[in-house]
Amino acid sequence: MRRRPKIAVLAAMGLAAVALVAYGVRSILFDDESEPVSAGEAAGGLELAGGEARRVNGAPVPPSGAYEYATEGEERLEAFVSATHAYPELTTITVSRGGCGVLMRWIPLEQRQSEWDLCPGRERWGLASLFEIHEFFGQRDERTYECVDGVAFQPAGRWSYRCGFESRTDAFEGRVLGTETVMVGGRRVRTLHVLETDSLSGEEEGSGSVETWYRRDGLLVRRVATTRDRTPVPGGTGTYSERYELRLVSLRPLR
Repeated sequence: MRRRPKIAVLAAMGLAAVALVAYGVRSILFDDESEPVSAGEAAGGLELAGGEARRVNGAPVPPSGAYEYATEGEERLEAFVSATHAYPELTTITVSRGGCGVLMRWIPLEQRQSEWDLCPGRERWGLASLFEIHEFFGQRDERTYECVDGVAFQPAGRWSYRCGFESRTDAFEGRVLGTETVMVGGRRVRTLHVLETDSLSGEEEGSGSVETWYRRDGLLVRRVATTRDRTPVPGGTGTYSERYELRLVSLRPLR
């Protein structure tokens, strides 16, 4: 039987060792985790005022509390290394008084959160700012997009506005698709169906769309969202994508 040359065996062993070390370094340096947030945890820091006003600036607003949503979706970062965060089957949006009038925060994961600073009004609901958290491989990205003439929804027609953060600008176009009845916990809820698209430019580039069904007091009843962006990452450029659907489980918030 012909034996392999000793130098070839040593070379093979060396390559195997290098591959093993590289795998170990990659596992350590690029370890990624995602931790779901329960409704109880989300509502833990929520301050609820007894007898709070049910109107802000003359517009009806939803009761404060933590609302649960049946959830499908995920976010993904594709770069030198890639990671996917699958969202849990049940996530929470907390509603509280503050900011421009009403704060709504979606908290699916410790590593993924959004907060909308909403300005209720009789003619339309404005959007003052959008706060975002994304975390991959232990690198936490927090940013607040400040909006000029932002619009969450209005009874009819079309609108446009811009939100900015540092060198990034997000241009939005929105329109009302109509009124629809959505079933929530066996109850019929009249909603305003809104479609919004956006185009991100500057240091990041991308686009997305969000369809939302709002109750007349601004409560989010259903939402379907998709986005895809090219974003800077260490050593180059990566692709961030997200898709999710939220459906309100109950009209009664958790206290």
